[in-house]
Amino acid sequence: MDDFNTFIQDWKSTPQAPQNNGKNTDDSLMAKVRSFHKKTVFENLKVSVAFALTFIVMGVIYTVFKEQGWLFYTSILALMVLMTLTLVMFWYRTLFWRRLDFNRDVLGFSNKVIKKLKTTLWLEGIYMPLYLLLLAVILTFYLADVLKSEEPLFLYGAWALSYAWLWGMGMYGRRRFIKKRRPELEKIIREMENIRNTLE
Repeated sequence: MDDFNTFIQDWKSTPQAPQNNGKNTDDSLMAKVRSFHKKTVFENLKVSVAFALTFIVMGVIYTVFKEQGWLFYTSILALMVLMTLTLVMFWYRTLFWRRLDFNRDVLGFSNKVIKKLKTTLWLEGIYMPLYLLLLAVILTFYLADVLKSEEPLFLYGAWALSYAWLWGMGMYGRRRFIKKRRPELEKIIREMENIRNTLE
């Protein structure tokens, strides 16, 4: 955290446009950035653990069931690829403090924070609905192969339950994004852009 504290001192010593509560604004903004960073890391760790357990289960299923059709194996591989891509993008939005030179590149740090925040907006606002849609497609083919010997009504019921579960997750995430996450992130972005404009 020494580098982070040094960055704060450098930022405050940079000439800025007159503001009524400049010090409080800077302190509040950096507190928001640090809070965003901590929440992002915590969320990524939870997702990483959940995905790791899912990978293990899928690996077992893939090796145990030897007489399934091509839809079964294709859907398993597609899900692994989708989850891996999702995990990479989730960690990409994380702020890695030690990779930034706070002492010499305050403006660069501001640009980096803005980029990560906008990436988070894109992930939660656009990518996650697309992720759930692709997941629904994968589950459709997976269940079609696994339940091909069952009665059609049983297959339709499994599809309906899967779609309802994904729809519920999507609606909850969308509601949370619109009411809380998007306004919070957009506010930080606006404040960071105002700071950046004073540094340019």
